[in-house]
Amino acid sequence: MTNINTDRFSKTMNQTELELKLTELQSPPVVYRQLVREGRFSEPLSTSTFCIGYYQANISMFHKDFANDYETFCHLNSSALPLLYRSNPGEVGFPGYCVPGVDIRTDSGLYWVRRRGSDEIETLRNLTDLPESWSEMVTFYVGCSMSFYRYLSAVGVTLPHSVPVYRSNVDCVSVGRFYGKLVISIMAIAKDLVEAACRTTQYLEEVHGAPIHIGDPVDMGVADPKDVLCGEPYNTEVDGDDDLVYVSWACGVTAVVATSNANLPLSIIGGGNQLFITDKLVGDPAPRHPGRAICVIELGNKRFSIVSEASRDAVNELERTLLDNLVDEYGDRFPQYGELLKSSLVLSNGSISNVLVCVDHNQTQTQLHMNLLGALQMIGVLQTLGKKATLLVDKSLTLLSKRISKSVSQSPVDIVTYPCEINDNSPVLTKFIKEGQWNYVIFLDEHTPINQVEDLPMGRVMVICHSQGIETLSLGPDKSSCRRSIGAVHSVSACWAMARALYAVTICPAADRYRRHGLGTQMEQTAVRERLLPRMPCLANIRALLDPQSQGGSAAQHQLGSWETLLVKMQQICEQLELVFL
Repeated sequence: MTNINTDRFSKTMNQTELELKLTELQSPPVVYRQLVREGRFSEPLSTSTFCIGYYQANISMFHKDFANDYETFCHLNSSALPLLYRSNPGEVGFPGYCVPGVDIRTDSGLYWVRRRGSDEIETLRNLTDLPESWSEMVTFYVGCSMSFYRYLSAVGVTLPHSVPVYRSNVDCVSVGRFYGKLVISIMAIAKDLVEAACRTTQYLEEVHGAPIHIGDPVDMGVADPKDVLCGEPYNTEVDGDDDLVYVSWACGVTAVVATSNANLPLSIIGGGNQLFITDKLVGDPAPRHPGRAICVIELGNKRFSIVSEASRDAVNELERTLLDNLVDEYGDRFPQYGELLKSSLVLSNGSISNVLVCVDHNQTQTQLHMNLLGALQMIGVLQTLGKKATLLVDKSLTLLSKRISKSVSQSPVDIVTYPCEINDNSPVLTKFIKEGQWNYVIFLDEHTPINQVEDLPMGRVMVICHSQGIETLSLGPDKSSCRRSIGAVHSVSACWAMARALYAVTICPAADRYRRHGLGTQMEQTAVRERLLPRMPCLANIRALLDPQSQGGSAAQHQLGSWETLLVKMQQICEQLELVFL
């Protein structure tokens, strides 16, 4: 980095004038780094408006003895710490990203130095006089979201002057000494631009990629907007503005938390928003895989989820197969289209862990066989996804439920019974449902006491499968409800569609990343497919599960022919989806 012309930046300029000039001229990174090396900046600054379009990196430096653990920590928490490069011990360059002559000890401009046993952070402008041996230090370069700001601006997103950064309630994957809460940055974005912002950043994984949460920051543990780690607090007026949505990205400040917790003999972190700017331009964020572009789905109460185009289309097609069966029987009275996707996304969410499924006994023996089968097949899928699922039936259905569950479920199903004489609208039954720690309650019942369960505790979500479909009531923190309905002629076909929809959103890489906030490892789709496919409803396994010798079982087998077309169509939809991801 010799003979860099900085004549446009007079020695008489103060720091504010230098920053304005750098922003105005958009000087190349080598010019900015030369000014840093010359010591022209006496105060901390933000590089967000400099050298727009080039990779900017957070830096972390440790003794080589801790380098392997930290590299693994980065890979397992890649949404926050997308590793661009790990240096060799004592290396000062950044090959592949910077021209020869760069020196990380002098060209970043602000370094926070922490030593074991001290809560004090020493601020240095260069590291050439560091008393410790540089030859044993390893530098990690992690991509920063400032690198994609120009792409957000290009799709119309208004960038805040200073993006606020918060500590979330989400645990990073720990490795050795390194652990801590995920740190996030939050922007308020116009609702009609959120999907464009997601798609723009989706393939920029080297600089954090797509958002890891969309909606109320309280869901991520950010209760007080003033409790910022850095930046300016987000504007709480968004809460009353239906046109703005909070969007959260994982943030590289996670490194500050993790290295502080590690209590290393020596750790050095790049200071604040003054990042290291490279000579490499950020690549084109255009979609690379057909069907994998991100879709943002609003779930109600300003909660959102992410899924790929292919999975969205597959679940919507599953729902269409149900609605086609309704047209002849119910005409225009079938429920609103588009809700199966929302329900399956909420039910597959990582925070959903405990599900109650209730089956009404006031049906014919044939209906009971089919509804129990559908319910237990759905429970089998939920168990495979790591959810705890409990079946609630009256005592007369205990033996039948146990027999079917042994064939359907991967592990034993908790079966809770109530006396047959208790009516479905009984306060006793309603009290049991209300007092349980259920995230989800699913009724297969035409006579569900909907009015008695509307006041479930905050945050509960309830799905009700009637013989005419699935009705969903979502209760938000403000107790406001959002009802949705999924049409189906029979409860069992609604259960089959839900099982298939859960499969479709589970094998989706975009939905998988969003569920785990980009932490841990991406699921292996083939392995997930092998675990879930045996639980999927199809004609062969349903026929095998129905006992022709039992009352109702023989009649149910005779009815299977009428459902054959529906089951085959659902299977074909999922097979087409597999071609996109597998």
